[in-house]
Amino acid sequence: MTPEKGWAGLVFLRSLSSGAVDIFIIISGFFLCKSESRPIGKPASLLAQVIYRNLMVYGIMIMLGIEIFNLHDCAAKFVPSSYYPILFCTLFIISPWLNLVYRQKQSLQVFIISLIIIFSVWPTLVDLSEELIGLDWFGLSTVGARGAQAGFNIVNFILMYYVGGFLRLGELPQIFKKRGTLILLICFVTIIIFVWAMMVLKYPRREMISAWVYHNPFVLLLSVCLFLFFKDIHFKSLIVNNVAKVTYLCFLIHSGIIAQIDIGIKQACERGLGYLMIHYCLFSISMLVLSGGALLVYNVLIEPLFDKLNRIEIPYRLE
Repeated sequence: MTPEKGWAGLVFLRSLSSGAVDIFIIISGFFLCKSESRPIGKPASLLAQVIYRNLMVYGIMIMLGIEIFNLHDCAAKFVPSSYYPILFCTLFIISPWLNLVYRQKQSLQVFIISLIIIFSVWPTLVDLSEELIGLDWFGLSTVGARGAQAGFNIVNFILMYYVGGFLRLGELPQIFKKRGTLILLICFVTIIIFVWAMMVLKYPRREMISAWVYHNPFVLLLSVCLFLFFKDIHFKSLIVNNVAKVTYLCFLIHSGIIAQIDIGIKQACERGLGYLMIHYCLFSISMLVLSGGALLVYNVLIEPLFDKLNRIEIPYRLE
């Protein structure tokens, strides 16, 4: 990737949205940290939506003539192979046990700081050094022998979960309590991530660059600031509520389409920032509309199958 014409704009948008996954988990940690209720239907429905996405995208590929129907390939679509749903469901199931840590209120702040240093700062330094030096430090990461996997792991999900819980139960520094300061932090951190990304894009990497990895402390900070900024905004909007409901399925569908179909991202970047933004907005809106229709069908035909499962809760028997 070269930082020419629209590329720089695309890199900036990617930097601004680098905390998307972390924010989802932070929100979960914020709301689940005081709850022990975990209905079975919730993770089952999330995984079912992955299968639903697989079959939907596969059908689109066949209709466009990109794929030819094959029984073996069709059967494979019934496997919910997607990192985020699998890891989130895992986190959802084990989270009541994770919540036991919050009972140790006196050491909670030290615990969170320790987690950030061990599983955010150190792995990011390892990632950055690998890029700059051009070596793979096998066994140097605190997450796994082969590195931190760009944050695509249960360790990072647990870290973000605890950050979300701390934002609700812990004592935040004053700097995070002022909206004006949060705006400045969001702008400042986004610029840091953007500059970092532009600097390391020239270095070959087998996975996501260090600027955007989900465990990067600046990505974590951006996620926290964005969450806190919007947390105290209170309003009623039918549009926002509907978009929020479709976000998960939109994430699944759009990623499946981008992975299978050339939607012209390279050409849009080469034609300049203005054209890129038009392409970006039109594609985003089209994915929301497509996902909204898909969710409506899912809620009518499939979601009712999980209603009975939602009445069954996992018996944790915590004291």
